[in-house]
Amino acid sequence: MSDRGRLTALKALLWTICIYHVLAGVAGTLFQEQALGLARFLFGVSIELTPQVSIVVRYAAALCLAVAALAGLAARDPLANRNIIIGLAVYFGVRAFDRVVFYDLLDQHRAGGVPGWVRILMILFFGGGILALSLLKPRPADAQA
Repeated sequence: MSDRGRLTALKALLWTICIYHVLAGVAGTLFQEQALGLARFLFGVSIELTPQVSIVVRYAAALCLAVAALAGLAARDPLANRNIIIGLAVYFGVRAFDRVVFYDLLDQHRAGGVPGWVRILMILFFGGGILALSLLKPRPADAQA
């Protein structure tokens, strides 16, 4: 794949991550019942919405909005925002690590139709994809700096 093709693919992946996290953040803030239904389907998390859980969901929603902002900033100019991309890859790496290390625990309480290993592959696709695609050659101006 050419550098231009990789850059286009990286931008598309970062915008996908951005949009998904905006939707998840807004849902977690404004539509918590629906957000928990989505979490049940996508992540296999079955949680009863209590006042305490509502607070945790709002914290998770804030994190989603922060990840969305970072992904959007990185998508605008991936070559100038490699540090953000590395941070996002670390975020997805930690999520994948948790999914692998605590697979049995998560699988015991799994809800929804998506198997745990599919979720792990999805997380690795996002983290590994942005990291692999970000290994672009620097622009001539970047090399001189």
